[in-house]
Amino acid sequence: MMSDIKLQIFDIERFALHDGAGIRTVVFLQGCPLRCPWCANPESQFMQKQLMYSRSRCVRCGNCEGLCGKGAITRAEDGSPIFDRTRCNVCGACAEECLQNAIRFAGEERGVAEIIREVLRDRVYYEQSGGGLTVSGGEPFAQFDGLLSLIQTAKRNGLHTAVETCGQAPHEQFRETIYWIDEVLFDLKHVDAKQLQPVCDADFTVIRKNLEWLARTYPESLTLRVPLIPGFNCDEITLCAMLEYVAGLGVKNIDILPYHNLGVDKYRQLDLPYTYQENHGDMRKMAEAVCEEYIRRGLQIHIS
Repeated sequence: MMSDIKLQIFDIERFALHDGAGIRTVVFLQGCPLRCPWCANPESQFMQKQLMYSRSRCVRCGNCEGLCGKGAITRAEDGSPIFDRTRCNVCGACAEECLQNAIRFAGEERGVAEIIREVLRDRVYYEQSGGGLTVSGGEPFAQFDGLLSLIQTAKRNGLHTAVETCGQAPHEQFRETIYWIDEVLFDLKHVDAKQLQPVCDADFTVIRKNLEWLARTYPESLTLRVPLIPGFNCDEITLCAMLEYVAGLGVKNIDILPYHNLGVDKYRQLDLPYTYQENHGDMRKMAEAVCEEYIRRGLQIHIS
């Protein structure tokens, strides 16, 4: 049965206010075809569980080393653990016994029916606010069968549904799911394929096809989200080009999201380098100046 499908998720956030209309529960799925170096949720990029270690929480007790049956944990001179992630089988034994919660594993397998039961706990808030379920990621379409089952089950339970996507997925999947989605939050990062591909490993041909089809068939429920990234798209010329493209598609609702580096600590926890620390200056002032003309032309632009 469709309701038996399992999804790999890394978080469920209740009472979210910025991921669609009203009060919402956001289900974050793992797996993404893009590799954006500023990603705020790097643990979402891969489908497998991810070991995360917080050095600031660790009391260097050494218990985790003895618990690891794969020899994936050794100790540094100061007593802090050193993880060999190639040997870790994500059994979770070290995290279960870590009293300081310095070790955790991001990602778990949950069934559609189980997820929906949790989402329905807040039905009264959705009904009062016009909210519902938002599926985010990662990239939700990376787990297409599970995504489709989840939003179908949500709609059959009378819930408003939203999906946040980067747009890089087979076009047939968008056509198959659109009947079940009330709101699409589409992250548009650039409109120059030569700039987009080497930085994000993204295929703008695929993204453009999906976006332009959505704009033609689903304009009233489509919101464009444009993250402003210093050194990538955060300049007047690039932002104008993006807004001009969007205006030509007839899209009216646009959210401008200035860059932040709130995910930096997650990179440390994953033993990954964070290479995107740029001097971003006054992004809001620049964005307001650029957006002024497009607001006069009828675009509904919100700068976070």
